[in-house]
Amino acid sequence: MLLRESVEAVRQSVFSRNFVKPLYGTFCFSGIPSSVQSLLGLEPHNWQRYCNGTCCGACCGACDCSWTVALPTSVFPVPGNTYKKVIFVLVDALGWRFLENHLLDHPFVKRFMESGVVSKLTSQFPSTTVVHSLTMSTGLLPAQTGILEWFYYEPVIGDVICPLLYRIAGDKSKCSLKNMNSQTHAIFPNKSFCAELKDMGVQSYVYQHKAYTPSPFSDATMFGAEFVPFSKPSDAVVCLMERMSRDERAYHYLYLDSVDHVSHEFGPSSAKSINEAQKMLTFLESSFFGKATAQWQDTLLIVTADHGQTDTDLRKVVYINREWPEIESKLKKATRTGKPIVPCGGMGRNLFLHVQPQFLNETREKLAQILCGRAEVYSVQKLVEAGIFGTHFPAAAFFERAGDLIVLPYAGESVWWFEANKHMVKTLGNHGGLSCEEMEIPFLTLAYN
Repeated sequence: MLLRESVEAVRQSVFSRNFVKPLYGTFCFSGIPSSVQSLLGLEPHNWQRYCNGTCCGACCGACDCSWTVALPTSVFPVPGNTYKKVIFVLVDALGWRFLENHLLDHPFVKRFMESGVVSKLTSQFPSTTVVHSLTMSTGLLPAQTGILEWFYYEPVIGDVICPLLYRIAGDKSKCSLKNMNSQTHAIFPNKSFCAELKDMGVQSYVYQHKAYTPSPFSDATMFGAEFVPFSKPSDAVVCLMERMSRDERAYHYLYLDSVDHVSHEFGPSSAKSINEAQKMLTFLESSFFGKATAQWQDTLLIVTADHGQTDTDLRKVVYINREWPEIESKLKKATRTGKPIVPCGGMGRNLFLHVQPQFLNETREKLAQILCGRAEVYSVQKLVEAGIFGTHFPAAAFFERAGDLIVLPYAGESVWWFEANKHMVKTLGNHGGLSCEEMEIPFLTLAYN
């Protein structure tokens, strides 16, 4: 069935009239780890705690703090039911727009409509893969980690880094931070959802492409799981099938990235992206509802996305340092290089600015003037108070990482920092902002009987 309650809740969750406000605590991606734990019949454990101190400013589990909130039980086929095994499939960038506009009649979606539950959730903010990967691997909200985007300023390094690739922003060498003697535990939260599940008797398996598995990111945040790198999605499914009979209780995490890749290259509204989304659902239908799965019992299948994408017109990108060259003198300097802390954010869909205190009001007002009708400019503090980064007060490292101002472009708009051959918006589809195209995601659940 379609859970209309979730659709209506997301429709009503608005920030500043132009944006979607994340529904932390109800219909939001943030509730998935807690829900998986409950679905497996486990009591809440200390992986859900956070603190404002050690462990890179994120969660160390050493204090008594608020629990993260699970999803409403109505998103599951039998509210309150538990299962021996949970299969969680994360299809990167499979936004709600694909289902609503093109895929509601697809056999895979119709199966969930008839025998399971189809719900709409919001992404977290920023609507990026790094944020949602961290939530799934650690149980932490964006405010608890401060690791917010493809590029962000890491005070431990003293420079802007790309956390998923573990390298300095703009650097082409693989995992270059290793050459700087950096320690992953000083950057990433020392927490692993999979390790906690293992302590409670549930084996975890993580199926990801071999190009980034294993990696410093996964090693630091998914320890306790068995990693299963694959070349093709079909290989991953074969490996998953083989492991389904190994354990009495298990959690299987499958990450698929082709929809994201194609949407970036051609734009999410392109025929190629729509076709890729259709191919993905056809693959999932044949993989998870064939003969091999007929004997599965006491197993719940979850399929969702981390975010959607919005189309990008490369001719309309606003590069703020071209529009206002003087902005460079207003920004804080990176301790490693002495250069302005740029660019921080997600390829035009948000821009985090580290501004010197004496120039904060001037910079906010000037950018609001330049970007009028195309984007809105907020202080980080205001978005924190509005609950855009989560329901808890941010951890200690958050503000050092997030900076002072955030530029939020409207749907279809892009605002970024220009540096020839290094920092430019080059892709026709992007994400990271608060538009409905980026923030609205499907959440499909079905139990095997």
